Amino acid sequence: MKTLAGADLGPLPYESTQSLLIRLGYLNAMSPADFRAAGIGVIASSAMPTLLSPRGRSRLRQLTGWQPDPREEWLFRQLAQARVLAPTFRLCAKCFTHGYHSYMFQISMVETCPIHNEQLQCSCPCCGAGLGPCHLTKTLFAKPYHCASCRRPLGLSPPTPSAYFELRSQQALIVRGFAPHWAWVKRIVAKRHVLPELFQADFGRALRGSQAGIQASVFCAIEPSLCMRAKVALTVLSWQFPVHHGEPLSKMQKQNRLTRVYRGTLRLLQRWILSRCQHSSLADCVGQHWTGARNLGNGNLDCRRFCREECAYMLLRYAVEHDYRDRSIHADVRKATPCSEFALVERSLQHCPMLPLRAIFLAMYAECYLRLQDRTMFSPSLEGIRTDAELILCTGRLGEAQWGFTAFACVPGMPIAPFRHTHATVDAKLFNAVRSLRAHSDQRS
Repeated sequence: MKTLAGADLGPLPYESTQSLLIRLGYLNAMSPADFRAAGIGVIASSAMPTLLSPRGRSRLRQLTGWQPDPREEWLFRQLAQARVLAPTFRLCAKCFTHGYHSYMFQISMVETCPIHNEQLQCSCPCCGAGLGPCHLTKTLFAKPYHCASCRRPLGLSPPTPSAYFELRSQQALIVRGFAPHWAWVKRIVAKRHVLPELFQADFGRALRGSQAGIQASVFCAIEPSLCMRAKVALTVLSWQFPVHHGEPLSKMQKQNRLTRVYRGTLRLLQRWILSRCQHSSLADCVGQHWTGARNLGNGNLDCRRFCREECAYMLLRYAVEHDYRDRSIHADVRKATPCSEFALVERSLQHCPMLPLRAIFLAMYAECYLRLQDRTMFSPSLEGIRTDAELILCTGRLGEAQWGFTAFACVPGMPIAPFRHTHATVDAKLFNAVRSLRAHSDQRS
């Protein structure tokens, strides 16, 4: 028996449980305590947005005839530990004007609404107050569809039944807008069971949403929809060269090649850093003896004492040169040698081709640079530094050619020699090549 007001304003495609409860709260003046009293219980979880308990779903169906989208719970449970669900409530102002919110908005790499092409927001457009988590909170239910601080509408205006029915008349547009997101998520989840490197935990801190989206897309060879593309500028270094059919390199030859490329990368970065950063002692930073890593004592890096570029350089050298005994870094770049434990995880690069090696070292530096954002202290021995196993890296053989690329968020001004051309993003051409690599690899296995 339908006993609550607004029962005729049923769920729309891809609508979230949070949206349904906000609508009921608005039309029936219900608080979170009132929902609990009515038997509409939710699953208590800080890792996921609002989901109804089995009894809560049954009670909601009794009172309104509504059935929440079952795909929502499946999606949130699959991605709860992947660190890609946004911790705060995110909305499209135009959708909210119609009383609508999609659970797809809570995926952090979805940054625009595919229906209205509006940027998603997680704060009040009037006073800037945060909306808080996507749960039954006083922030969202003190006055539904309004800011709890300034009491102004979060949308363009408070929703009305006529505004709801206007959006309901465009259900085909909603389905068409979110269909690419749903297809992308399903394929990512399916691949995640066989690709454990997807959505690596960044030592307790969530990965940047745009980076996580690109990482997942590359590993799965899936081009994301336009709403999911990374908003940060990317540097993509790609290579292609003939497969070597000669005698395999000895361990000593591989180590020498690795060392040669590593020293060349250090000199390239060194010249760039010295041209950008101001140093108190000119004698300390002139020539090959400058390391930029002389103050990594006790495994901790004080990021306030050095420029960010120099700190990233220190972390790169720590990642490559330090072994489990925490040996000190070589003072002379001309004698810098990767520790014996350092090796590439990617099997197709075990013969240490020089071009991919340079790209990987540059990508490792960029990752160090990114992880230092807004940091005052960094402990490389405790927090770790990304290796090629955690980079956005794809490589393999296509016929008689070795092909691959690595991608990382752009570091302003960072040198990339000998690479001359970089892509602004991982474009369709690269995705097609990745698909070919994956298909070729599957055939060989």
